[in-house]
Amino acid sequence: MSEDQSNIVTLKVRVTPEFREKIVETAKTNNRSMNQEIVARLEESFDNKDIGQEFFQKNLHLFLSAYCAGLESNYDDAISQLEESLSQTKNPEMIQFLEHRLQVNKILKTEMHRLMKNNSEKFSAELSKEVSQKHLTHPHLAKDKPLTPIKDEDIG
Repeated sequence: MSEDQSNIVTLKVRVTPEFREKIVETAKTNNRSMNQEIVARLEESFDNKDIGQEFFQKNLHLFLSAYCAGLESNYDDAISQLEESLSQTKNPEMIQFLEHRLQVNKILKTEMHRLMKNNSEKFSAELSKEVSQKHLTHPHLAKDKPLTPIKDEDIG
């Protein structure tokens, strides 16, 4: 070991025999000692702790767009079914109920569309800001073709 031994502490870990065997096999595969394998895996887990969060943040726009598009489609279906039911119903109480449900679904669809639009505009603004910052820090990128933001129409 090239590390200063005075800066190293011993850590005892309890594992099942099967788990120990996995570590032994993986260490052999990676040409490392068991200790080196365990330390490498632990270091990697700390280094990569934000990858899931970073991936989620960078793709939040796409997740929201897909989710909102699905909900908007559900509202379209509900509106169609309610309109069909209204055209076939004679009962005044049922008509009143269906008209109310129809209005609620139309409002929800409108709000969902507004959320999709806001999400798209926010994403476009963030993308433009990110591209501008890259051009400031990497002027040679300015010669490249600019990125085209994704529009709601491209997703739905």
